[in-house]
Amino acid sequence: MSTIDGLDISHHQGEVDFKRLKAGGCNFIFLKASEGVSFVDPKFALNRQAARAAGIPNGPYHYFSADVSPTLQAAHFVDVVGSLAPGDLFPALDVEDEHQFKGISPKKAADMVVAWMDEVEKRLGVPCMLYADESMIVHCLGSDGRLAQNGRLLWYAKFRSRLEVPPPPPPFGKISVWQFSETGKRAGVVGFVDEDISFVPLEDFTVK
Repeated sequence: MSTIDGLDISHHQGEVDFKRLKAGGCNFIFLKASEGVSFVDPKFALNRQAARAAGIPNGPYHYFSADVSPTLQAAHFVDVVGSLAPGDLFPALDVEDEHQFKGISPKKAADMVVAWMDEVEKRLGVPCMLYADESMIVHCLGSDGRLAQNGRLLWYAKFRSRLEVPPPPPPFGKISVWQFSETGKRAGVVGFVDEDISFVPLEDFTVK
């Protein structure tokens, strides 16, 4: 199976040398842009500029908060990101904290996540990607079919050897991008970095 190596990065990685990442085989990067309705990743603008200058396709992601309006979160994300340029990756929604959904039914949780994606897709004009693990998708979101509608792609979190490719959780028919490690070591990044593999061509989740 042909794969493409990538990373995802936030302010937690500090100063990043994107030219060294490019030289080391990093072919795409997701960059944290925002969280909730007010937080802006302090490195997002600089990281985006540096990744573009290094020639690495990159796209923004938002860390979801279940205790505030998904529509307001979507508006905040779009305000931070602005417009997407040809060659940018599709925007992604990071839904990973199951504790936030305690006491919320899977239907209501899925309603909230879908509301964020609907609003971002309306504003930016491209499908969203969903970042989540199996437990989040199946238990917290009830494998809701809407998660995979409208061209939405799965960015799947499951930490294991990159040789042990996991099956996709329903309702997704395939994994587009797989985050297989949170303890990667790459020249250009001090400390650990999340590592990803794309099983589909970058064109499948790139703004035209």
